[in-house]
Amino acid sequence: MAEIIPRKKRRLFSIIPVVVVEDHHEVLKHIYRALATRHLPFEGICMVHLDSHPDLQIPSKIPAQDVFNLEKLSCHLSIENWIIPPVFAGHINRLVWMKPPWADQLPEGHRRVVVGEHKTHKTIRINWPDEYYLSDVMYAAEDDMINCKQLDVNIITVKYRTNHEYSKFQTQEQSNRLSYSSEQCEQELQSSSPKTKDSVHSFRNDPVSDKVDTIDKDQAADSKSLLPDTNSKNENEGDNLNSDVVSVIQEAVSCSEAFILDIDLDFFSTQNPFKLEYTPEQYAVLKELYHFEAPKDGSREEVDRSQSKRDKQLKDLHRALAWCLNEKTDNVGNTEKLSDRWLKMQGLIEDLKASSKETLNGELIHMAGETTCDDEDDLPHHVSTEEEIAALVKQVKVILSMQPKPIMVTIARSSEDDYCPKGQVNKIQELVVTMLKELYGEIEIKLDYELKSDVSQKESSNESNIPTS
Repeated sequence: MAEIIPRKKRRLFSIIPVVVVEDHHEVLKHIYRALATRHLPFEGICMVHLDSHPDLQIPSKIPAQDVFNLEKLSCHLSIENWIIPPVFAGHINRLVWMKPPWADQLPEGHRRVVVGEHKTHKTIRINWPDEYYLSDVMYAAEDDMINCKQLDVNIITVKYRTNHEYSKFQTQEQSNRLSYSSEQCEQELQSSSPKTKDSVHSFRNDPVSDKVDTIDKDQAADSKSLLPDTNSKNENEGDNLNSDVVSVIQEAVSCSEAFILDIDLDFFSTQNPFKLEYTPEQYAVLKELYHFEAPKDGSREEVDRSQSKRDKQLKDLHRALAWCLNEKTDNVGNTEKLSDRWLKMQGLIEDLKASSKETLNGELIHMAGETTCDDEDDLPHHVSTEEEIAALVKQVKVILSMQPKPIMVTIARSSEDDYCPKGQVNKIQELVVTMLKELYGEIEIKLDYELKSDVSQKESSNESNIPTS
């Protein structure tokens, strides 16, 4: 393990670097590079994370100790699981997830959790007994882990106002839509009344306290702050709208050795890409197959039972998926006695093959089911109007203006996978970069996604020029 670098030996960036990537997990290599060059301390880092998604899932297959090998770690990273590995490595010990009002995958408030290496499985686990982790079989009690690291998590909603009548977020009954087509999303981009979709992945009964510290927030009071104030024209209107967010960040940053500002552009406008990809019927089958049965109570025995049952379910679904995609070459015995689950998977894959022009990716299908179809709700979907985007940018600027400057800023576009609408991402990026310049003065912007694209084009060009015999 690398030696902890004392504060006096740290190096300083002459200009704040702002790295822009496409897929969110690609920011981690830039953070690790700053660790290697001593611009970031080895431990004690606070990350302020603006996103419509928590990105706090855990790579399920990587041995815990491989987290210290960036090359091995990179093979297991994806957009939803890149934050916890540097927590286990000891680098990040405080996280503030600033979320928009339509994101609700984890409950608001403060929570102190432990991330460690499972004694039996030797993979990373967390003692946070929420459905977000239980449904992925990533929960473990602290006494079942070794090499534990503590993480203080604050989850808080950024509120905003617009001058037009605010369209309240729909109730669950109103927002129980099965699908969004590409045409519908384009219409939403032009509409002043955006559609919304909440996502709740939470076992609210808070099973197995397990030394987990929780502070609940009054969300009813928050919802009142979302109502519009059409009479005020003051430029500073709303400067106190997010005073609670300001206080939370100030406290977290003040207790840290360094501060990273991380922004996903889908914070300002987001889609559920899986509902764009699957028909309503296909999505319904996926949800039925991957439905997660939450623990009936918070007892250790019931949580363990639920985790064991879920583990068997996911392994069986993964095997069924592989069998279907490999044209049934796996020996499963008498196919006439296939379980209902396998038959439903077989029907789904045949339907997907008939409707898709591309080769099906089994891992993506499994990830879609495991991470987004495990309960009755879905990933957030809220294509914002231009006015909403501008209002959110304004509030973020007010919040950040009351904080110290970060060591570095990382930005993810998240447009190629359709989380941030392609028709909006460039404008949002322009607004965010302008905001950062106004806040911090001169900044050094590195468009990593353009550099990556240039390299790919050169490699493709070189391959096409290879002489053949």
